[in-house]
Amino acid sequence: MLPYKNLIPICRSSKTAIYLQIVEAFAKLIQQGKLSAETKLPGSRVLGQLLEVHRNTITVAYEELEAQGWVEIRPKRGVFVHQKIPTIKAQELKREGNTASNKIGYAIQPLRYIKPAHPMPLSRLQFNDGVPDVRLAPLTALGRAYRSVIQRSSFKKGLVYGTTKGGLELRTELVEYLQSTRGIALGVDNMLISRGSVMGLYMVAQILVKPKDIVVVGRLNYSTANMMFQELGAELVYIDVDEQGVVVEQLEQYCRHKPIRAIYVASHHHHPTTVTLSADRRLKLLKLAQEHSFAIIEDDYDYDFHYQRNPILPLASIDQLKHVIYIGSLSKVMAPAFRVGFVAAHPDLINEMARLRRVIDRQGDFPLEKAIAELFQTGEIQRHIRKSLRIYQQRRDRLDELLKTYMSDAVYFDKPNGGMAIWTVFDNQIDVQSSAKKALRQGLFFSSGEGYTINVPNLKATRLGFTSMTLDELEEAVLILKKSIVTTNP
Repeated sequence: MLPYKNLIPICRSSKTAIYLQIVEAFAKLIQQGKLSAETKLPGSRVLGQLLEVHRNTITVAYEELEAQGWVEIRPKRGVFVHQKIPTIKAQELKREGNTASNKIGYAIQPLRYIKPAHPMPLSRLQFNDGVPDVRLAPLTALGRAYRSVIQRSSFKKGLVYGTTKGGLELRTELVEYLQSTRGIALGVDNMLISRGSVMGLYMVAQILVKPKDIVVVGRLNYSTANMMFQELGAELVYIDVDEQGVVVEQLEQYCRHKPIRAIYVASHHHHPTTVTLSADRRLKLLKLAQEHSFAIIEDDYDYDFHYQRNPILPLASIDQLKHVIYIGSLSKVMAPAFRVGFVAAHPDLINEMARLRRVIDRQGDFPLEKAIAELFQTGEIQRHIRKSLRIYQQRRDRLDELLKTYMSDAVYFDKPNGGMAIWTVFDNQIDVQSSAKKALRQGLFFSSGEGYTINVPNLKATRLGFTSMTLDELEEAVLILKKSIVTTNP
């Protein structure tokens, strides 16, 4: 008999039921070939004594194994590994230089422009790109709402395929929220829920952009958007970004010579520089879109975190979705793991996006969407935003103060009116890459900025996200940053 006591470890403190631990252990033994087809398993009494569990637990485990097809219970004979389980033999690893290598057996077309996403380094302190403090996320309220939703008898009828535009409840709540906070006139036919703003942007680009179409972006711009457009075959035209946002006058000059398909713009808290597009440039941009019939893709990913009392309204609030495609996200409000974004646009585009969604994702996470809709209905989301806004403003002010106190001779920046990061330009004599590596060894991550400044190679700058660290953590982070500065001087 096999040493089942050693092969089937039981963890009594685990949240997984003991009978399921036994099931998983037996399934693994069968998959590994340690228990071959037709092998008879110990009786429930014998195995129960070996594992020091009640024989009824073994009986339930065997019944579950039979239900999953691993074993066959034969009356008066016992429990046997199912005869149709294939014999599994260990495969030998191929040695280097072996001509029979494990190369892919078919041709693939590599993506030319899309770079792999790299996980954030595991460091205690992080000046990240600008993400919310997940410690503030209303997880208890969300869990309560989610549990309430899935326990309703009426909800079971909704556990089928639904609309590709997203749950009606959340679309309705978002329509009301955008009307009250952004002044955008829209209805549910103008709204599609996506899994984060990146997915929304991707679907918009797929429908709008064809090979050789001209898409205008900022010379400093959100690199993910650039990659999308380029992978679709678009020709990118770069215009400058200054303290008032993208320089629309340069776009105007370009429109005189070539047709523009679309312009991508973050009207609030431009990524990466955090500047806000000025009111006069907004009006000029909308006028150009009307004259030249191009689309304005307005990525307003963190509009809710604006620290002035009267922020400028989005382009979509003036245009009323005739030329503007408005993209937003709740991931910045809740936490990045909750992939819920939205696109507000003319119904003609929304309908095409819904058709495209059918072959990408089919539909979103309806239970999660319903739960978030309830948080809007109860005002929980709105309260969380107000609370986070107050805390994030304190953190912005604190980082501004710390940088001026400890780093005034090394960095240059403007205090942003909103957003979740400070755009920081380093002195030209600082080796930012070496400084970033040195800081990481001391427990602080910050990006060297290469991804932000790819089109401005001589600019040494990065985003210092402040929202995910407390006031004390920010002070500790800045002190580490100061100690980590490496200069190029001999």
